[in-house]
Amino acid sequence: MSEVTIIGIGAASYVRTAMMICEEKGVSYDFETIEFHSPAHLEAQPFGKMPALRHGNLLLHETVAIGVYIDRTFEGPALQPDSALQQALMFKWISSIADYGYQNLIRDLVIPRLVGPSRGQEPDEDAIKASLPKIEVFLKQAEDTLAGSDYLAGNSVSLADLFLAPIIASVMRTPEGQAMVPQYKSITRWFEAISARPSFAAAHPPPAQAAAE
Repeated sequence: MSEVTIIGIGAASYVRTAMMICEEKGVSYDFETIEFHSPAHLEAQPFGKMPALRHGNLLLHETVAIGVYIDRTFEGPALQPDSALQQALMFKWISSIADYGYQNLIRDLVIPRLVGPSRGQEPDEDAIKASLPKIEVFLKQAEDTLAGSDYLAGNSVSLADLFLAPIIASVMRTPEGQAMVPQYKSITRWFEAISARPSFAAAHPPPAQAAAE
């Protein structure tokens, strides 16, 4: 019997983050696919986002809360740094990803470029073009951090890395991402290392769900 259940849509970036966290910790999990904004979805996540986590009688949403809970509850490699400074850097990056990175990279680029067309919607090319400078700002910040470190916070993989990796993977499926990301050598080095981890491959969505970011 699996230890936890992750609820969501397999290709969603934060769902993959939750899956990677379980994989890194060695926590067995079931994946429960839900219909977007269905009653079951809103019961698990009242704000209509994803993922949610079920552990026994606990139903928990918000990816950072899920990550901290799994890291503190189960045995396995720590995914949060010990030092106050490195932990602050981890949460700085998680906040930056949630507040800026996800909006600029996923909502402003990946969804209109990949998801909308899969549903018969024409991308707004002007809006996508307008998003690129903000994406550059975010990538520059990540590049500066990773130029002096193998990870976003601390000396080993942390929750911050697991938040960003699925987003970069999605961005790299767009023409804009394929042109932009390789210009950042430290991000490219970091992503090659993160994407080579068993947790990344294990949390990869099935091909049929690849358009459901």
